[in-house]
Formats: sequence, C-alpha cells, structure tokens
Amino acid sequence: MLGDLENIKKTTPQLTYSSPESLILSEAAQKKKISDWNTYWSPAKKAELKSLIGSSSAKYKFKKDAFQSFYRLLEKQYIPLSPDTFNRNLNVFLQNWVTKAPEMTMISAMVKINAKDLGKVTKTFNNNDNVVIFDKNAISARFIDVISSDFNLILALSSLLVFVTLFVTYGRIELTLIAFLPMLNFQNKIKHQCSG
Repeated sequence: MLGDLENIKKTTPQLTYSSPESLILSEAAQKKKISDWNTYWSPAKKAELKSLIGSSSAKYKFKKDAFQSFYRLLEKQYIPLSPDTFNRNLNVFLQNWVTKAPEMTMISAMVKINAKDLGKVTKTFNNNDNVVIFDKNAISARFIDVISSDFNLILALSSLLVFVTLFVTYGRIELTLIAFLPMLNFQNKIKHQCSG
C-alpha cells in the first residue's frame, strides 16, 4: 500500500499519509536493515565517533561515563525480532493502528488529500479487496442526510400529534385549523433553515 501511495504522491505533492506499515518489517527486511547498519558503522567510524564524543564531552565538562549507554547501543549486535517479540511490541506501540481478530488483522493508514484529487486514491485502491477507504467527508454528509430525514419525520409526527390534540380539545375543525396554521408556518421556516 505504501508503494501505491508513494506513486500517487509523485503526481499529487499535497498528499500526506501516515501508516505504521513502514515499521512492520519482515524478517528479511529486518536482516537487510541490520546489515546496512553494520556496514555503515565500521570499527573505524565507531572509534572516530567515540573519540569525537570523548573530546567534546571533556570540553563541555560532561562526566566521562555520560555516553556509555550510547556506546553500548553502538556496539550491540542486533538480530531480527522473533515473531513473539514483534507481536508484543506491536501491541504496545501500534495498538491504535493495528486491529487484530481471529480471522484477520487490520492496519490503519491516514491519508490527507484535496477533495479534487480523491479520485486518484479511490481509483488506485478500488479493485483491491484488502483495502477499505473511509472518506470522512462522505460519511459526514451521509450522517447529515440521515439526521435531516429523521428530523423531518419527527417534525411530521409531532405536528400530527399536536393537530389531533387540538382537535380533541376544541372539538371543531375550524378552531383546530386556526390554532394549528401558525405552528405549521413556523415548522416550514425551520425546514427551510435546516435544508438551506
């Protein structure tokens, strides 16, 4: 998915996204990153960095052992995380991004894009059964439509109830209509304000 988003970003620079997918690495990817780390931090580079930190820390009056934890990290021999360790870390750090169920695992990604470019994203992922797109604006618009239609139903039912109550109270249709018409006019104003 990240590759597809990167391709879209090439033609749509205002697209931004965040996803934990780049943090979820296969064992092969972990080995590659560890190899890159070990290749970069040659013994000569490590010695040069330690010397530079040592002289700078003495100059600025840091304790001699102030950077020992960093040196231990630099010398550590890293190995790929086991699936159990990886799952524990996943649960701790990515619990808001990853949802697990017995049948499947869902990874969330947030994409921000201009409304005019939304079609590029939906077109890219439309045929992918493993991707679900939640368009916040479309969902909000749908909620407003539902609330509006429910509001109109409630308005109609309450009007009917008031009409029946007025008719039972006055006992005459003429008096009921005279009392009910101002309320009907007021309801029409409310409907126009809500729809406009």
